Amino acid sequence: MNAQTENPLAKFDAAALKGIESSSGDLGAPRALFLPSGFGEAMELAKLMAAGFAVPPHLRGKPADCLAVLMQSARWGLDPFAVASKSYFVNDRMAYEAQLVVAVLNTSGVLKGRMHFDYEQTDTDLICRATATLKADPRDKSVEQEFSKVKVKNSPLWQSSPRQQLGYYTARMWARLYAPEVLLGVYTVEEIAEMGLENARDVTPAPTRKSIAARKTRAAEPEPEAEVVINGEAEVVEQSEEEIARTLDAEQTAAQEGRGDEDMGEAHNGAEPEPEADDGKDWGPTLSQIDAELDARETVIDVESYWKITVPVLRHAPESVQNRANGLKNARVRELGGA
Repeated sequence: MNAQTENPLAKFDAAALKGIESSSGDLGAPRALFLPSGFGEAMELAKLMAAGFAVPPHLRGKPADCLAVLMQSARWGLDPFAVASKSYFVNDRMAYEAQLVVAVLNTSGVLKGRMHFDYEQTDTDLICRATATLKADPRDKSVEQEFSKVKVKNSPLWQSSPRQQLGYYTARMWARLYAPEVLLGVYTVEEIAEMGLENARDVTPAPTRKSIAARKTRAAEPEPEAEVVINGEAEVVEQSEEEIARTLDAEQTAAQEGRGDEDMGEAHNGAEPEPEADDGKDWGPTLSQIDAELDARETVIDVESYWKITVPVLRHAPESVQNRANGLKNARVRELGGA
């Protein structure tokens, strides 16, 4: 019985963990003092990470995902727990905060000095210029980005801290252009969201000859006249163009608002509309997961960064669920000293 309930993540290879040697650290960044030197050590350390609460909820109990974070951390030479705290899953893909991208770039060793930012506020836009110098090339290299041309602004920080967010965004563009090897295979939350926008396409099937011919035939057929039945006898009643237009407008408005003929009748009678029907989904586990994720965030910035990837998940949730989630987020912000 005990063998069936024993947690396999609790079994560690002590010899492999003890074999992880210490390396020199850079006090200017969260450099890793202990990184695995082989795949066996990495697997054991990934199991150890997944078994604890020092990693975000989306990595707990998932040694394979922790291993991916470990391998990325080893390539950057950064503390795997610090990297894990800046990771997210968006559309089933691992993503990292833009703040981490700037940290990786500044500590990668490819720059001479650090990247710096200049901002220009015009009458209609905010422009950021990121400038840095590669060790292999003494010439300064710059990238500019206009605030108005950023496609995805899901985070509330785009409103409260536009310069910071635009700086992170521009730094990522600089790295993609001048130091792609640093971010090879790594994407930020915004990039994955932008991929979704760019890959969106019209799935309406192209018209065929048969469908075009059928459409023309229907257009050529005369519209049937409306009939009113009085005492069992059918009497043809001609509707004026104005009446037809009013009817079509009412139907179109009802369709846009997602209301049926019954709702329209109640609205005309002055009755209160029926509440929207629940889709039957149990949102309790989702709210519990959101609460756990928010509780794991230790700064207001981390809370806001997580919230921007949570908003799309709640888009189709009932209003009561959205209000509850907003309440959890606002409560966590207040706990951390935010407004």
